[in-house]
Amino acid sequence: MRTSNAIAKGRIIASVFLLASIGISVYFGISAWKWHSDFYEWIDATPMQMTVDLATPSMHSAPFTQTCVMAHGQSIYVAFDDPDANDENIGEYFAGLQGTVTIRDLTGAEVLAKPFDATGVRLWGDDPMLVGFHPFANGDYTAEIKIEQGASALGGTQYDLYARNELCGLELMPAYVLGAISALAALIACVGGCYTVPSIARDGFRVQVPDDVG
Repeated sequence: MRTSNAIAKGRIIASVFLLASIGISVYFGISAWKWHSDFYEWIDATPMQMTVDLATPSMHSAPFTQTCVMAHGQSIYVAFDDPDANDENIGEYFAGLQGTVTIRDLTGAEVLAKPFDATGVRLWGDDPMLVGFHPFANGDYTAEIKIEQGASALGGTQYDLYARNELCGLELMPAYVLGAISALAALIACVGGCYTVPSIARDGFRVQVPDDVG
């Protein structure tokens, strides 16, 4: 029986599928790694820092660099070094304090405004949280801290204020999902490669088929 070479369409399709699986695995793997890396950068980030006199009515401003719209919240903390401060008495240090934090975009338009006072101050970790708010779109902004009424107990010293992203770990979920997709695509590529690669290595992309008999 006479035969001739023909293109092995099945092997070509299998090769395309194999390459696509590898590409998907690499793409989602890189995306998972980047998300994981970004998460820990968000934890360590301080979008804003400024020095403020909390005892005297005044206005202060500083750049606010927003990079984490994924956070479930953002807060402004006071760097506070007093070993006697605790959850029960922290409000006494800030008694009388009243003010407002305002975030403005580069055109000066108000993005958010949030009042704060002594009753809302809570000790979170090492430092007291002055005020919290929901994240806004990524970008460059200006944060304004207006002290409308000062806390007399904090007189004589200026305090460093800093912003922090509030993250609980759920924000890492997309990284795990992306990683799972990458692993699944890699598994499919490995299984498919076990059949496709040896076949192509042995016979190439052509197959022997019998000629039609006229």
